Amino acid sequence: MCGLIALRAHTATPDLSRLGRAALDTLAHRGPDDADCTLAGDNSSCPPTFLGHRRLSILDPSPAGRQPMTCPVTGNILIFNGEIYNFIELRQELETQGCVFRTDTDTEVVLHAWCVWGEAAFERFNGMWALVLLERTSGSLICCRDRLGVKPLYYARDNKGDGQLTILASEIRAIAEVMGAYPPPERKAVFDFLMTGVSDHSCRTFYTGISAVPPGWIMRLDRNGDLHWRRYHQWPECDPDKHLDPVELRDLIADAVRLRLRSDTSSVTLLSGGLDSSIITAMAARASRTETRACHAGAYTYGYRDGQMAEHDETLQAKAFIAEYMPGTPHFIHLADAQLSEAELMELAHTHDEPVATPSILAGHRLFRAIRDDGFKVVLSGEGADELFGGYTSRYMSQLTRERLLGGEIRPALRMLRNGSAKPRQVANRLLWDLPARAVRDLLRHTRPSARTMSAGLWNEMAPEFAAIYKDRHVSLEQRLRRDVTATNLPTILRLADRNSMRFGIELRSPYLDWRVVSAALAVPAIERMGDRQGKAALRRAFSGELPDEVIWRRKTHGFGNAEQFQVNHIRFDALWDRLPAWTGDLLSLPDLRRELTRPASHTTLWWAVSLALWLATAYGEQYVTADHAA
Repeated sequence: MCGLIALRAHTATPDLSRLGRAALDTLAHRGPDDADCTLAGDNSSCPPTFLGHRRLSILDPSPAGRQPMTCPVTGNILIFNGEIYNFIELRQELETQGCVFRTDTDTEVVLHAWCVWGEAAFERFNGMWALVLLERTSGSLICCRDRLGVKPLYYARDNKGDGQLTILASEIRAIAEVMGAYPPPERKAVFDFLMTGVSDHSCRTFYTGISAVPPGWIMRLDRNGDLHWRRYHQWPECDPDKHLDPVELRDLIADAVRLRLRSDTSSVTLLSGGLDSSIITAMAARASRTETRACHAGAYTYGYRDGQMAEHDETLQAKAFIAEYMPGTPHFIHLADAQLSEAELMELAHTHDEPVATPSILAGHRLFRAIRDDGFKVVLSGEGADELFGGYTSRYMSQLTRERLLGGEIRPALRMLRNGSAKPRQVANRLLWDLPARAVRDLLRHTRPSARTMSAGLWNEMAPEFAAIYKDRHVSLEQRLRRDVTATNLPTILRLADRNSMRFGIELRSPYLDWRVVSAALAVPAIERMGDRQGKAALRRAFSGELPDEVIWRRKTHGFGNAEQFQVNHIRFDALWDRLPAWTGDLLSLPDLRRELTRPASHTTLWWAVSLALWLATAYGEQYVTADHAA
């Protein structure tokens, strides 16, 4: 796991190396172990190109694994962020093709795979990646992300004097460094976020002119500066007659965990005490006993010092699981305060470079710092299980109840309400979206704090854009779960997880995001995966008998950082208001935001407006640098 930067000059650009090195420095946190760069191309067949890399050493930590890495056969140069988990099997296959390896890295496997298979290589990879490869024969830059976009890659065009640059980077801050400042906010992205908390649902970022390379695509930047696109992966369509075999699913997940333990450093897991993390922790401990090049060193749990937060604290559940199922496994418990301080939230905003939909991610920020300080680099976690297997019961069960009511299935709908699978208030909120679009829009403006704090100018300007939000709320449950994996939920979670973990030089691996697991899940009906009671029915069936019944049949737990969500109206802001740019009122009504923050209890959507303000202050206001980043 690393950070990368690539600059391609399409016309004369002075100091390409200086620009690239300065941008690379902004990514030091992603690769604290090593750094290198190269300047290639100086003729019509290959325009001047800067390639820079910050390394987090996980596989073959020797200097031989340094990047940029050059293929001795073709002269192609690669900068690569991520892990190819099946690199051992691919290496063996490539050796039968005559490839000779000089390192034990997956990076070299990618170089040889491109030489042998070209674009078809990406279909063979099982992993997470974002890469830029300079292809010598064509002078093109080949840019690619994994199938789900676990690893980030952004691009932009910039004019430098008389020259034009294409910039590619792991984080937006590196692009802004090359440009000299962050571009203006993307107003449509701001509107969508304040209305729904949704981001990353398209390739658009919160910055005008900066986009994300889409997951599952290859972007080729040719020597003339033109972009060419090809999609290399399509997720399977749902087959209503298909079923998910429990044994096959269990074996798939176990193998995904096994592959993600491959490392030349010890791995730990995140354990909340819920179903998803318990499965990962148990499978990791089991696999590490038989898998070479794997060591599961224990599990981390996040909890609270304040006893009044007991309802949000899952440390007792996690302790009980370790004691009953995995005695002797090292268990690290990180206790924190639920209160949110202005300084800590400013640092969080600076880390993420874009607004974040929930303050609960502060828990991950705190926990990854502790894991780094304890000397670990690789962490396995449960991202993706809720989207794949319908774990967000408040979201999915309310929609299922609505569909049953509107479809005349009154008894099943009432049964869900009686047994607590669906909450009446959540179903009522879902049914409100069946009102006419204008009525829903007006209702949100008057009842949702994030919408109330939106400036009148932005509200009126974006009125036509509400139609897309309204349409999204009317997709079927089947489409909802699919979109939450590919567009509206998981992409945001992956961005937040990447920034949180990589801020502290931690490689985060998610077995549920193995493309084989995702394909198997998306190919069967949503009701098969989630059931109509507790959610995650397919996971519960698959691991029934493998884990304690108390874990298997437990209703969804809170997860890390639940208490932080209820502290927003207790934050005392002082420096924030002074750091906001003068034009903040174009997007946010600050008087309304201040008024909302004085209320004794706040609606959860108030955080969206707070997060937007924190982002504006750290990206556009008075220069903000944390002590760690300055170091």
